[in-house]
Amino acid sequence: MLSEGVLQTIGAALLSSLPLSQEIVAAVYGAIGMGAVNQFRMMGGAIGLAIATSVFNGYLRSHLSATVSPQQMANTLPLAAEISKLDQDVQLTAREIFGQGYDLHMKILSGFGAAQIPASLLMWGTHGKASI
Repeated sequence: MLSEGVLQTIGAALLSSLPLSQEIVAAVYGAIGMGAVNQFRMMGGAIGLAIATSVFNGYLRSHLSATVSPQQMANTLPLAAEISKLDQDVQLTAREIFGQGYDLHMKILSGFGAAQIPASLLMWGTHGKASI
């Protein structure tokens, strides 16, 4: 019973010695928050690029399959410079398909970029205000 009273007294004394402001909490969690935001930005960028590249490769596979053989497609997909090794009549079609695929790729990436604007505006609006 005596030990409980001593522990309560020590606890109350330690609690009353803490500053009342939230500056310590903000300083400690500010670095954690900044690290988390940067991690989510990098992860989001990687996921967005992976989605756009997956759509691009799927587009090329579906549209090139009618134009080139599977062996030629396996050589052409990883490197666009391989288009010059195709026949002349197939080169023009393959370049058009690659161009349309790049357009689709850029539209998707532009969409991801546009989706970041509201989040950036929300972060910009809270700059300088108390976080807690």
